[in-house]
Parts: sequence; C-alpha cells; structure tokens
Amino acid sequence: MKSNILRKKGFTLVELIVVIAIIGILAAVLIPSVSSYVSKAKDSAAIQEANGLKAAYEEWKVERVDNNNLSADEKVDFLLYLINKELINEGNGLAPVVREEPSTPGGVFLEKDLNDGELLERDGKAKLSYLDGFYFLASNERLVEAKYEDRKLVIKIVDSAEVNPIIADFSPKPTSKHNYILNDN
Repeated sequence: MKSNILRKKGFTLVELIVVIAIIGILAAVLIPSVSSYVSKAKDSAAIQEANGLKAAYEEWKVERVDNNNLSADEKVDFLLYLINKELINEGNGLAPVVREEPSTPGGVFLEKDLNDGELLERDGKAKLSYLDGFYFLASNERLVEAKYEDRKLVIKIVDSAEVNPIIADFSPKPTSKHNYILNDN
C-alpha cells in the first residue's frame, strides 16, 4: 500500500511530453501574429514621426517663397531649416528626392545646371530637391518617404532597396557647403 502512494507523486513522461507539445503548438501560432503587430507598431511610430515633419514641411514651402528672413541655404535645404528651427536633431536622417540624373552615362551636373530649389549631389551625379518631397529615417530605423501624389503630400514606409542609391550616399551636413542656386523671380 505504501508503494502505491509513492508512485502517484509525479507526472509521467508521456504527460510531460504532451504538455510541452501543446506549449510548442501555441507558441508556433502566436509568435508570427505577435511579430506582425510589433512590425505594424514600428511602422505606425515612424509615420507618426514623419507626420510631425509634414506641417513643418508645408510651412517651409510657404516661407521659402514669402519670407525674406530665411537664408539662401534655408530656402533650398529643408534639413537646415528644421535644425535652425530646432525641430529635428542634426543626427536624424533626412534626404531630398532625386529630381534628375544626367542623361549621358558618366555625365555630371555642374552648379550652372541647377534650377531653383535644387541641390547638387556631391559628385554631380544628380539634381536633388526637397521641393518634390523627402526621405526621413525615423528613430526606429524605418525609412519613410514623403512625396506629392495628386497635389497631396503622401507619407509611407518604403524599403531601403526601393530608394535611389544616390539618396543612400547623400548625407549632407548642414554646416558643410552645398551647391545652391536660387532664382529670385
């Protein structure tokens, strides 16, 4: 009788394996759904950060035309404008949209080739402009694109592979000298 009491103290090996299998099945079902929620939350946070820049961007576009208090550099460089207004840290990633690349292979643009509101990429490989939109690297490393579609600034998450390689190389420091041109019409 005493031996029967001692035997019933623990779980059998089969019972433990069944419990572990059930936990494994639940984990396999829940982990993908939880990770998709985490990814969506990061995307949402990045878009929220970019939406904070949206109002500043629209204000900059108005001020660059109407306000004589902006420097020539600020009228072209949205990043410099944001830093001077203390709306963004100097370390944040912000890049203009590629407006045009040279039509000839190996061709480059010169300062004389720039139009109003255009920046010259360091090696002259492209004309860049914040007037067409911008790319923003959010604090959670998500890349956000803000571009005009049907006269409306649309903000969306993009994969870095979709971005022109010139933008990936373009990391201007607002304190360095860019090549700018402004037409005061």
